[in-house]
Amino acid sequence: MRLSEEGYQLSEAVSGKEAIAKLQTATPDLLLLDLKLPDIDGWGVIRYITQQPRLKDMQVLIISGIMLSEHQSVEIQTHDYTFINKSDFKVNHVLDTVADLLEVNGTK
Repeated sequence: MRLSEEGYQLSEAVSGKEAIAKLQTATPDLLLLDLKLPDIDGWGVIRYITQQPRLKDMQVLIISGIMLSEHQSVEIQTHDYTFINKSDFKVNHVLDTVADLLEVNGTK
């Protein structure tokens, strides 16, 4: 994955259930999240995150191909999450966004 080539440490989850299990024991600086996941979708992962005080400062970058409703856009903005639509996906844009989000925390 290109992020690891840039020096970022990664941990991958292939489902919402696995993501939540990993978040129960780890607090990453940044979560890259798709809204379409098997078993528990990305919205379920977001609900979990918002219920965990220790995860409130975690940066979340949502990369998804779904078109957001107005309500969903407001929810993402309310939590100060970043959204990139897959139709706008460009590797360099994602890398720049990740760098910008992690600069807030001063980590890489």
